[in-house]
Amino acid sequence: MGITKNKQSLQTIQKMVERAYTGLTMDGCIELTEGLCNVAYVVRLSNGEEKILKISAADSSGYMSNEINMMDAEVAAMKLTNGVISTKVPQVDYYDATREICSGSYFFMEKLEGENFFKNIGAYSEEEKATVNFQVGSLVKQIAEIKGQQFGLLGDVEHQFDTQYGLFRYMLCNAIGDAERRNVFFFLNGEKLLEMLEKDRGIFAEVETPSLVHYDLWEGNVFVKGTQVIGFIDWERALWGDVLMEDRFRRHTRNEGFLKGFGIEKLSEKQMRRILWYDILLYLIMMAEGEYRGYEDDGQYRWVAPLFRASLEELVGEPVKYCTLCYIEKDDHYLMLYRNKKENDPNEGKWIGVGGKLEAGETPDKCVVREALEETGLTLTDYTYHGVVHFQSDKWMDEEMYLYTATGFEGSVDFECSEGELKWVPKEEVMNLSLWEGDKIFLKYLLEGKTDIDLTLVYKGADLVEVRSK
Repeated sequence: MGITKNKQSLQTIQKMVERAYTGLTMDGCIELTEGLCNVAYVVRLSNGEEKILKISAADSSGYMSNEINMMDAEVAAMKLTNGVISTKVPQVDYYDATREICSGSYFFMEKLEGENFFKNIGAYSEEEKATVNFQVGSLVKQIAEIKGQQFGLLGDVEHQFDTQYGLFRYMLCNAIGDAERRNVFFFLNGEKLLEMLEKDRGIFAEVETPSLVHYDLWEGNVFVKGTQVIGFIDWERALWGDVLMEDRFRRHTRNEGFLKGFGIEKLSEKQMRRILWYDILLYLIMMAEGEYRGYEDDGQYRWVAPLFRASLEELVGEPVKYCTLCYIEKDDHYLMLYRNKKENDPNEGKWIGVGGKLEAGETPDKCVVREALEETGLTLTDYTYHGVVHFQSDKWMDEEMYLYTATGFEGSVDFECSEGELKWVPKEEVMNLSLWEGDKIFLKYLLEGKTDIDLTLVYKGADLVEVRSK
């Protein structure tokens, strides 16, 4: 359970009911467990009606920088859209932001009939899913026809902008800051990402008027009866901005049915590039979210990171680099490689281990065995994974390196390496070699036998300027 789930006792919920519905009491209460942010309940009233109760977190410790006054935003968005778009938006019966009864704000709203689309999506045929997605596209367009005066998050009245670029840069800066504060690796230095954004500033200019955007219309927030969309929920991230920011335009959700419903046959070059930037923002938020919510594992990060990487590579025009590095051991020596043969080699004049880039579809384990054989002539038979080192640079594309040692191998060293000169070096002398400053840090960990390395090394040119370790 995330730390933003502000669960309350039945006695407290009874008090909320009595304040919201004069003369009524609570006959039953069941927690809804699908959501990841606010806690929600189905509350049965003494008159037989069922209502939805949502309660905000007690404080902001589990929230990220773009999550500002979200309950205010949700209530405002539902009031803006209720009766305006051609699907159901729950009516808010009562909203209490005083925090007098409990530590969070809360509201009661009507309960939608039907089912959460995501819950049973596996039972739908492709044709049935396309039918639902077409309706969602049409409804997103209706929402976008509701216009605002300035660009900004509905809950963040202190930061409103005259341009879509201003809003997007603000949100991206927030997301970068969130990720950097919790040492979340996102493949590219934040400053470089913002430099790239500045070069693309012009593509945002064609968005002249802010539209209302739900921003979180994944399948779990769509309610259906069969193939009929009957309502949308969870409006807390609503904003005034470019409709292409909507979740359904993201890499992992965009589909033909939705685009047809929205009325777009083909996205323009500028639209597609903005979509890639909006991918970057959402995926960066999702990659860092677990660090703030206190999720039990990093499953969300591992799912989202490849999506982030794919959109980043399209923006940059080159693949993100993944590599392995292995220190082969024998008789208390490491096999070291002095790089002095390749042209334009960033490692020229440095001693490193052996390794190289992952090929398409290759796992780190397969890569380390292949690279060791290619560079040394040795076939590894016993090797140990020690963790990951993230390199961030103001000069080169960021890199993720998987770190190994190997104590078992077959064959003999081919000292005629195309990368440089191979040499067995006593472990106690390794630190005296010409090494990158960051290499000294993880070599120290290897010499100590550490097997859970998660290290970020930030370089400006050849200078190591920051070290972050989990």
